[in-house]
Parts: sequence; structure tokens; C-alpha cells
Amino acid sequence: EAPDLPEAKRLMDRFCKHVNAPCLTNEQWQAITHGLSREIAVYRDALRLGYQARMTSRREDAMGVDMVVADDEGRSINLDIKTRSSFHFRLQDLHNEGRVSELEREEAEQFGHITVVNGHGGAAVTTTLLRIDEETYGRTIDFALERREQLGMALDQIFRSHASH
Repeated sequence: EAPDLPEAKRLMDRFCKHVNAPCLTNEQWQAITHGLSREIAVYRDALRLGYQARMTSRREDAMGVDMVVADDEGRSINLDIKTRSSFHFRLQDLHNEGRVSELEREEAEQFGHITVVNGHGGAAVTTTLLRIDEETYGRTIDFALERREQLGMALDQIFRSHASH
């Protein structure tokens, strides 16, 4: 066991070995905790900005929705929080699948978000992929974004364009 790993990772590794289950690699652990820390920061900062927010169920998460954010007018948006690299690769996948045009992909890279429909028919869910990167929002410190006001501007823009009642 590496001494510089977080205690939670060491405990999880010990448990996995005890039950003879595969452990996450250090890279997998870093990617998961990095993404989750940003999701938590967006959730908490949305609340601080005066929105209502809730994390989603496993079923909703499987449809690409990390959280639902609502404003005081009763409108809501579904958010899928992405790091810079996961946002980029998801856009490439959406383009390769023919779900977004090259222009839509380029605009999303520029503006840091794009709204798509996941699923089909009655199970279809409209979701906004929101890139949370250090250049725009600063670092994530203690589950908070350094530049929360940037999140407020992004959420305001998404609400104006894509919110549903």
C-alpha cells in the first residue's frame, strides 16, 4: 500500500482484498474522486446561489443526469457535470453518433455546455452537459468552486435556453 494514498482508498483496497474483489487502480480512484468532488461543488454552490438542487437516483444517473437544479420560478434543468477531458470525449462520442453537428460540438467546446436528449420515447431525458474546468471556475477547494459567480452565469444562461416547467 502506498503511504500517500487517502485513507479511504487504503480502506477500500483492504476491503476488496478481503472479499477477493478487484480494486480500483490509483488512476481510476483519482478520476472518480476528481469528478465527484466537482459534482458536489456544483451542487453546494447551486444551493448557495439560491437554486434548489438534488442529486439523482441511480436510475436517473444511468440516464446521464447527475443532479436536477430548479429556480424560484419552478423551472428545472438536468445537469451532467463533466471535467474538461470527459466533456471533450463525450462531445466527440455525440458527434460520432450523429447526435450533434460539428458546429454544435465546436460551440459546446467554446461555451462549456450543451443540451442533449438521452434515451428514447417516454424514457427520453433532456440533459445539459456542463464542463467544470479550472480556467473558468477555478479550483475545487473543500467541495466549492473558487469562482462560484461563473457557475451562476452558466446556470442563468442554461435556464434561459433550456429550462422546463
